[in-house]
Amino acid sequence: MSDTEGTTHDAHTATKPRPASAGEALHLGVDIGSVSVDLALVDGERRVIETQYLRHKGQPVRTAHDALREMVERVGAERIASVSATGSGGRLAAELLGGATVNEVVAQARAAAELHPEVRTVIEIGGEDSKLTFLNADGSIADFAMNTMCAAGTGSFLYQRAWRLRMSIAFPTRLVLL
Repeated sequence: MSDTEGTTHDAHTATKPRPASAGEALHLGVDIGSVSVDLALVDGERRVIETQYLRHKGQPVRTAHDALREMVERVGAERIASVSATGSGGRLAAELLGGATVNEVVAQARAAAELHPEVRTVIEIGGEDSKLTFLNADGSIADFAMNTMCAAGTGSFLYQRAWRLRMSIAFPTRLVLL
């Protein structure tokens, strides 16, 4: 894919920002992966305020820095009560932001249990690897498998298919949740 192809899908806000109440404490989730930087801002009731999906085009630190700076300036640093980070750049992000690092598999299992408690299988296809996680009825991890050989390009394959169909990468993701 050339640098100009798919530019309309390089930044995606999956949810329209919901105005948070004045003074409301917010919690920030950061996922820095091999292909994108993903941000999620939630309130104390775990209601999504905003999400962002940003392709970093090989510049994960710059993309994360710019997106986080814009978000913090907009909502106010004093309102961000906690930060959790995951992904291949999660540890660095957590250290720089004074937050917690969360293992990707644990984060995905927790999200599935919270948002879709009926789910028993999570399949994650990323830019570098693919993961298969089986969940118990209580949301805990029953079993987990990850490809043993480099799967670079798996996420890029999905992104290119979505671009070719003139769809946002978020659209196939929503289809999977059905």
